[in-house]
Amino acid sequence: MMEFLRILLWGLLSLPEKDWKKRNIDKEIEDGMKLAQRSLIKSQQLNEDLTLGSEPGHSKSTRKLMKAFSTQRYILEEDEKEFYLQVAKVWVGGLFNSYYVALSCSGIFLVTYLSTFLLHPYLSGWSTVIWTMILFFSSIIGILNAIRIEGGRKWLLLLLNVFFFIIFIMIMS
Repeated sequence: MMEFLRILLWGLLSLPEKDWKKRNIDKEIEDGMKLAQRSLIKSQQLNEDLTLGSEPGHSKSTRKLMKAFSTQRYILEEDEKEFYLQVAKVWVGGLFNSYYVALSCSGIFLVTYLSTFLLHPYLSGWSTVIWTMILFFSSIIGILNAIRIEGGRKWLLLLLNVFFFIIFIMIMS
């Protein structure tokens, strides 16, 4: 459940902040973190004062969440909403970075596409299907992650991945 919550929070935190008020994202993040806090306290992994409890975390993600709660607990006295937001940011931080995912997908597409020129005599049957799937999914995932990036790099990576998708369409036709 914790991993699902972490990925869900990553999705919410990666939305542009201008959309947060329209969608009431602060409240959703706060509710998710309160649920995680109650779960950790109930399983005695955290104490009521948000210090580490007697039970160790069962996974790396749970231990990271426990550490986030204990290191950010000083914010709870000042602003409860900001506390849960900061805990979520610390916990989710480093899970995925859309810029690097989009850039990696571009690299994967390029390497796969160029390798087909060298390996085309050996590609047949399932290997062709796998190569085609890699080309398709790397361009689609690259486009989806490029959309999430802020600033000028967004347009560069978006155009690059759209160009790669057009190349994929040309290969398939």
